[in-house]
Amino acid sequence: MIPSLKILPGDEIEIKRKDGKEIVIGPGLRKDNQNSIVSMKCGVLKKKENFFWLESHQKRYIPARNEYVIGIAVSKSAETIKVDIGSSEYASLSFLAFENATKRNKPNVEIGDLLYCRVLTGNKDMEPELVCIDANGKSNGLGVLKDGFMFKVDLELARRLLAGSNQLLRQLSKHVPPFEITIGLNGRIWIKTNSCKQTVFLVEAINQYAAIADLETENFIKNLLKKDNLLE
Repeated sequence: MIPSLKILPGDEIEIKRKDGKEIVIGPGLRKDNQNSIVSMKCGVLKKKENFFWLESHQKRYIPARNEYVIGIAVSKSAETIKVDIGSSEYASLSFLAFENATKRNKPNVEIGDLLYCRVLTGNKDMEPELVCIDANGKSNGLGVLKDGFMFKVDLELARRLLAGSNQLLRQLSKHVPPFEITIGLNGRIWIKTNSCKQTVFLVEAINQYAAIADLETENFIKNLLKKDNLLE
């Protein structure tokens, strides 16, 4: 299988199982009634081990199971929170979908709070459902994001930054003061730093990186540091 294969909507994709591992499909792909894998949009076929998805220049996020996203709490009832994750409709997050949460011990979530969540169900015929726990029932960084600054990027850039081979954030962390960052596959990034100047520097660096090839990452960072006196 060629990782950079270009796909059109409706194309049937033949993916062979390797080492007996079950094939997992992500955004842009679905199984039809014959259990064949079919594309739902134009894009480039990508893979990571046994996980396959289509990467495209779409602007609106389409929820997919087990993806991690940053949402905004827009309303709440006694049992659930409605969360804006940038999709066509709000997602639902139960107050019990947090680590150690019970009916008597619910997490303190206010309208307007930023939430780092995992997509539990992402189906075109159903309301997206979120949780703030991993597969083992632990938070592991999921939940309310306190303070910091949130901004939006292209969905493609968010996936690039989360790819294991991408060096931008690793290289930046060697040259700037410590910072916290959370990246959602819905194109939202949350950053927490010790100064407004550092926040502006990192936001501009990430936005500019959208036009930079991965192989040029090191030179890109060198040029950024020459132009900026962040470390002085």
